[in-house]
Amino acid sequence: MENVSNVKERADRALASVSEEKRMASVVMLTYNHVKYVEKAITSILEQQTTFSFELIIGDDASTDGTLEIVNQFQERFPDIIRVIQHEENVGASRNSYDCLRSCKGEYIASCEGDDYWTDSQKLQTQVMFLEEHPEFIGCYHPIKFVDENDKPIRKYLYWASDKEVFSLKDFKGIFLPGQIVSLVRRNLFLDPEYNPTIIFEADRQIADRTNILLLLAKGDIYRLPNVMAAYRSASAGTNLTNQIYKQHIDGVLRDYQYTKRLEEYAKSVLEVSCDFEYHKKELFAKSVFRQLLHPRDYTLETAKQILDDAPSAASYILSTVPFAIRFLFRKIKK
Repeated sequence: MENVSNVKERADRALASVSEEKRMASVVMLTYNHVKYVEKAITSILEQQTTFSFELIIGDDASTDGTLEIVNQFQERFPDIIRVIQHEENVGASRNSYDCLRSCKGEYIASCEGDDYWTDSQKLQTQVMFLEEHPEFIGCYHPIKFVDENDKPIRKYLYWASDKEVFSLKDFKGIFLPGQIVSLVRRNLFLDPEYNPTIIFEADRQIADRTNILLLLAKGDIYRLPNVMAAYRSASAGTNLTNQIYKQHIDGVLRDYQYTKRLEEYAKSVLEVSCDFEYHKKELFAKSVFRQLLHPRDYTLETAKQILDDAPSAASYILSTVPFAIRFLFRKIKK
């Protein structure tokens, strides 16, 4: 493996001053069929230069391509840093995420999917120190670069990824996130023994990013730092589950709508925060209509009818199809 000796030296320094039970940070890495990329992802974590110790929690969701073998090789080399949560059967990304988060011992949690990687060896230090110095924020994020399967930079537009300096609950709207998960470092809410949000995997089997962000925003705002410190790999085969479920699957819009309703109800009844996700529900209504118009043989209007039946004002949902049509066209142009 490339640069193992250098990585080992940095990892040893990360462990020097703090015991396992007092790690400053935990890094969560979810893997599923990432055999081509996971070595680069893990190495980018181990190369972090910090003044504190950290751990790497790798949750493998029953990979079948040799990913787990690579993960276990790293764990054998760095047993004081890496812990592996191995699922014998595929439990879905949400349950995998929940299990990893529950096991985190650090005061802060960072993330890196098994096909992404960090590009700045000071990333973890920078973000943890920012949160240490700014207790008013629940987390912080930063810009990222996009790469293809061969690590070549590409142009990519994620309409749901915000670049606001301060991202709050009112900015969420059921769909928008503070950047991409590979850029986020946040306070570890799971250190509270009474904190047990099973909604992470109950809301949807595969999608957990919006659920996790909602839980954080109920506690505070998230700040955007200026520097690019990570790479997001676009459309790799192993983790493109969101695309498969919500864009390609015939029932994708309905699943997204049901998921959004669960989050909205949880926010109001459990988190007791004032918010509504009408923006995204109107967007999903527009998507269901457009899909029916473009692919009448594949789709029905049942999803649109269900959304309208639940809507506080059917007329406002119908009228919203026009501005959303313009937004969809704009996104196509920007991609």
